[in-house]
Amino acid sequence: CILVHNAIGYRAVSDAELEDIVKTGMFRQGDPYTTYTGKWFTTTQEGAESFKGKMKNWNNPPTQIIKANIPDDAIERFSKKHDGISDSFYVAPENLKLIRLIVE
Repeated sequence: CILVHNAIGYRAVSDAELEDIVKTGMFRQGDPYTTYTGKWFTTTQEGAESFKGKMKNWNNPPTQIIKANIPDDAIERFSKKHDGISDSFYVAPENLKLIRLIVE
């Protein structure tokens, strides 16, 4: 039996990214959803809210915060105060399929 630990991550998403996640049942890489090939998640909802505010002037800006369940081994790197805002972690493109949206 293999024990898998999971992290909870928060992400500021645009309407288009959320629609794609709901439609496909998974997180996917690439434009128009992100400039990164993988995805960054914050460790707190407040951190994601800060990112959302910082990105409000982007094309296709985030409009809401989602919560996701992410296996620990899917996390490629951790960043303290990523972009000066919040502790965050990065999930590489090949691991995006392991992430599950938490619907509350």
